[in-house]
Amino acid sequence: MMHQTHHAGGLIAAEIVLIYYHQPVFSWITPAALLGGYFLAAAADVDKPESYVGQKVLPISLALQTLRIRHRTLTHSLLFTAMLWLLLRSSGLPNVLVDAWVAAYASHWFLDLFNEQGVELVWPLPFRIKFLPSLLAVGTDSFAEVLIRQSLYGVHYLLFFVLVKPLLFDLPIVGQLFSNIWAMLLSSMPHFISRYL
Repeated sequence: MMHQTHHAGGLIAAEIVLIYYHQPVFSWITPAALLGGYFLAAAADVDKPESYVGQKVLPISLALQTLRIRHRTLTHSLLFTAMLWLLLRSSGLPNVLVDAWVAAYASHWFLDLFNEQGVELVWPLPFRIKFLPSLLAVGTDSFAEVLIRQSLYGVHYLLFFVLVKPLLFDLPIVGQLFSNIWAMLLSSMPHFISRYL
């Protein structure tokens, strides 16, 4: 997957965590979670020097290559994700921020599981896991990936609205309009989705 797709996935992951924690929009944590989620979602590709991220931090990328860390192995693994979570948890950062960042990071390898190459999710065990057979797998920068990316950004906009809706509903005059529109949208959704929004 391209870095733009991973950025969208990272935003969604961070927003889900913020909504789960009922994090207020007007706090330093919300923009930090979204900004960190945006960038951390693409960070796993540091293991490939020619990738978007690899080019930005080329010394780290080349060091991983020198250590013979192949693409979609260590940095795309459950082990690395768990180590990142432990490192961030021990830093004293708020749990909501840590969870948002780690969820955004994990969204990277989750999306790559739809790609034909898959990932070595249980690295150091040397086998790749993927969700789809080769015929249905999503090729990097393919038309299918563009559709997925656009869908992810649509979900991101919806979740962002959920984050800021309390502010919109409190606005004078138009707050009631937003509230009525939101009620109509919720009434058209299945109950198992609408109860979380």
